[in-house]
Amino acid sequence: KLSTQPTITSNSFTISNISAATSYSVKAEGGTCDNASSPPTSNSIAIAINQPSTTPTLAANNTNVCSGGNVTFTITGGALGTGANWAVFAGGTRLSSQPAITNNSFTISNIIAPNTYSVQAENGACINGIASNGVSITLKQSSSAPTLVVASNSSASVCPGGSVIFTISGGVLGTGANWAVFAGGTRMASQPVISNNSFTILNITAATSYTVQAENGFCNNGNASNPVLISIVHPPSISLKSIMNQSAAINASASISVSASGTAPLVFQWYRENQSISNSNDSTLRINSVTCNDQGSYYCEVTDKCGNIASTNTTYASLTVKCQLHYDRNGATIVYVMTPDSVADCGSSGAISTAATGGMKNVLDANGNVIGHQNCIGWSTDPNATTPIVSSNFYVVDNLTLYMVWGAPY
Repeated sequence: KLSTQPTITSNSFTISNISAATSYSVKAEGGTCDNASSPPTSNSIAIAINQPSTTPTLAANNTNVCSGGNVTFTITGGALGTGANWAVFAGGTRLSSQPAITNNSFTISNIIAPNTYSVQAENGACINGIASNGVSITLKQSSSAPTLVVASNSSASVCPGGSVIFTISGGVLGTGANWAVFAGGTRMASQPVISNNSFTILNITAATSYTVQAENGFCNNGNASNPVLISIVHPPSISLKSIMNQSAAINASASISVSASGTAPLVFQWYRENQSISNSNDSTLRINSVTCNDQGSYYCEVTDKCGNIASTNTTYASLTVKCQLHYDRNGATIVYVMTPDSVADCGSSGAISTAATGGMKNVLDANGNVIGHQNCIGWSTDPNATTPIVSSNFYVVDNLTLYMVWGAPY
């Protein structure tokens, strides 16, 4: 019998604050008849206690996955109250499609963004409890293809045994990944040191294409970079293109050319009579205004950046400079024989003698009257000379004008 009887109104009463399962019944008491000593008891009604839910603990088999990966969660501790079930939340929002929970374990598939997951009881007859701890799931970075270039302070063509500096730009080195260098499509057994996305390949002896690609990443390693072809500088070759033994007139222009092959840059050095010509770094040697000093034998040397030299010093280009010899009759009034203007090689020996003469001029007085005559006795470079040039050792230098030399008046 309850020590404190509930109030019964209209044959109804309420038992409050029930904390334990028990059976309840009623019977009459205080009656003057048969219920005074042993009244009959009603049927018993058993009242059960619904179990409230309590807060669980959530754990994951992996909290850092690649995009599209799966994570399996385990619920430990806590209790599902009477009629309750676990609900899964992502970022504080109940998942609209609840994963299957078996043996307090469930899997979230195809995770493509970082998120925080938790579980909480729902639909319980009593309190649903507090949500579990949140488990944060992050994404590992996938690698992507980079771009490989030759560094600005290096060159894609090297001398045998030379080195090349490469720079990696763009692309992504994923979580846990490192760059691997490939030569001719094969990963190099001895990987170069990569610092600040730059590395150097040493002792290159053959033309090869190089690429880089991520390796050892937790997720996708991405594609290989573009290939960069490194070529080897081969010694140059050279041949003359000009016509041998060409000639040019004084003050005219002349040019001598070579045809050279090899790895750029190529440096050209021209020589005349085995003496170097300054400011001549071109495959064509141009002389804008020819003088006798330009006459001679020419050859060219071509040097590549590795110091390899090709030369035409066994095959010379000969340039002959032609000088104009002009014969001036120097005041002659009567000419029996006049040698015309002619052309001679610079430095050639002249054969000037009285045999080329044949002129006469009048000797006039102050009034212009003819008082005598003078015969041409030869030629000279001096218009006032009295002795002609008759030496066979006379050498022609540049354009030359010869004047008649007059004999004594008669």
